Amino acid sequence: MTLELRAKPLIREIYSKLRIEIENSSLDLTLAVVMIGDDPAARFYVQNIEKKGRKVGINIHTIIFPKTITQQKLLNKLSELNKDDHIHGIMVQKPLPPQINEELINEQIDPLKDVDGFHPVNMGNLVLEKDSLLPSTPAAVLEILKYYQIKTGGQNIVILGRSNIVGKP
Repeated sequence: MTLELRAKPLIREIYSKLRIEIENSSLDLTLAVVMIGDDPAARFYVQNIEKKGRKVGINIHTIIFPKTITQQKLLNKLSELNKDDHIHGIMVQKPLPPQINEELINEQIDPLKDVDGFHPVNMGNLVLEKDSLLPSTPAAVLEILKYYQIKTGGQNIVILGRSNIVGKP
């Protein structure tokens, strides 16, 4: 038996619930998206985030730096965003140029504002099965499995890759 899993019905349901939840909250939610350079795939992804943010009522503040940015300038900007009470989440779009140490960048983002879940505190909580923010791709997979009522307990499941974005979480 073949089961085709479509995300669109689930996405519509989630966006609808989110929109209502955000409208009923007193928060004016803002996500800061930091992008370095002009990678076409990264730009496309960021444009989708902006579009989806508008759809559910989240302000997206996109900050674009040239690919020649220094590590220190980026760290300073992240520190500034961490301190800004109007910024509720921070995301640094990958890929990063070679002069930027991704590990240092992940460590600089306040764990409470780390929407990707890459800060060591968030990754540690995930590994320890404590409350944590799950990176978006594995979270989406789990939501789809739940939506289609696919039970994974007791099953053999293969996950290819060990990336911090998908495999490890």
